[in-house]
Formats: sequence, structure tokens, C-alpha cells
Amino acid sequence: MRISPLPALLAFGLLAGCNSQPPPVAPVAPQVASSVSGTIMLREPRALGDNARVELKVVDVSQPDNPLAQITVEHANHPPISFNLPIDPKDVGRTYEAVIRVNSQSGKGGVAYIMRTEHKLELPRRLQIEFSQVIQHVTDDAGGEVSPEQMLAIFTDEYLPDSPEHWGRFRLLDYDLTSSTDGDSRITARLADGEDDVVLEGTGNGPIAAFCHALAAHDVDVRVLDYNEHALSAGGDAKAASYLECVVDGRLLWGVGVSSSIVTASLRAVISAANRAVRG
Repeated sequence: MRISPLPALLAFGLLAGCNSQPPPVAPVAPQVASSVSGTIMLREPRALGDNARVELKVVDVSQPDNPLAQITVEHANHPPISFNLPIDPKDVGRTYEAVIRVNSQSGKGGVAYIMRTEHKLELPRRLQIEFSQVIQHVTDDAGGEVSPEQMLAIFTDEYLPDSPEHWGRFRLLDYDLTSSTDGDSRITARLADGEDDVVLEGTGNGPIAAFCHALAAHDVDVRVLDYNEHALSAGGDAKAASYLECVVDGRLLWGVGVSSSIVTASLRAVISAANRAVRG
């Protein structure tokens, strides 16, 4: 086990597409446009003086005397005249967002990208594959595309039994954990098992191993194959996400837990995998 946009004058669009055809290609981070380019032409041919020049400005109509960007094209006496006007979108209070359209033909790259950029969830690669299959089942049944908000709702329903709408056989109520300096841990955990409250005890070389040992005494066989975790934000009150790849009663499943405590998040991830095994 591994612990491990401008004003109406200008507009830009960015579309990142994903395809499930092999080999899958994950979308790259969006590139922000840094200039406006074009060509100036005269409606009617006419002679221009040798000193003709063109001034180009981007202005906020509420403050026309303070250009947001401007350039001057010298020797503009031979139209058509090409121009390139550098501009920083942040100067006009605009940013760019990548649009990932996820449907039944999308691969895991688009799903992983949205979960990372929109919801700060860095799904491990094999979990990306598993969850993209969940998304594909939803889009196959319902048709259409899945928005980032819908994707998070699907993820919550699939992996997070401790969400506001509880589901699954088990729910972690509380626990007491003691650890020795040599790494051995002992846990006493109180769980809701359907309508019953049960108290389980176990030991192991860490909190996760001790918890799995406690579940084994309750006839729930959970073996952890892989473990990943990360903080969802910075700061002392930041939450953490834990991802566990488990074999539960012979089935290979991922479990996910989120909590301000990394230990609680890990135990919830074990519960997530166990509940998904029962859920079918």
C-alpha cells in the first residue's frame, strides 16, 4: 500500500474538446489571448499621404479618455494595413475559462480536467477511469451533456456517503484512535450499520489498517491496494480528500472521503468503498 471581455468591442472564445477514441488525450490548460489582431481596409480607394498613420485604442466607454490599450501604426499609406494590439484581459476585468463538454463520447481526460479545475479534486488515474465510466452510464441513459455542477453531484452520489443525503449500509459516527511510536495503531470506531449502532475494535500498522481489521471482525473484508490524498485548499481549516483503491469482498472498487482531518477522510474512504460494494 502506497501512502503517499472585454467590452462589446471584443470577444474571445475557447473550446477544449475531449474524445474517447484511443488513444485518449487529456485537455491542456487554456491559453489566454494576449492581443487583438486584424486588417484595416478602405471602402473606397484613395490616396494617403506619406505621413499617414493609424491609431488603435481599446476604451471603456465610461472612461473614453483613459485607453486600456493602444498602438500607433506609422507609414499607413498603403492599405490594407495589418495590426496587432497587445492587451491583457485582466486590465478589463475579464478572464478566460476552458469549456469542456462531457457526453457519452468523452474520455477520462475531460472528466479529470473538470474535477481538478472546477472542484479541486485530483483523481488518481485509475479512479479517473472508473468515474468516467460512471459518467458514461449517466449520459448514455439521460443523453446530452454533463455540466461541472452535475458532475460533482454524480461524484458525490457515487462516492461520498457522508454527504448531506446519506446512503449506504455504513456511516462513520465517531472513533477513538491511539498510535504508538513504532507505528502500531488501535482504533475503536462507532458505526451506523443500517438502523443499528455498532462499536468495532481493531489494530494494525496505521489507522487504515486498524480500521480494516475492525471491519473484518464485522464480516466486512476490505483490503487497501493504493492510497492517495491531498488538501483541497490552503490554510489551517482546509479540508483533505483521500482516495483508496480497495478490494471489498473480492470486488475492486475506489472509495473517497473528505474531511478537515486526513485520518477521518481516510476512514470515510474505506466506508465509501464498503458501501459501494453493497450498493452494487
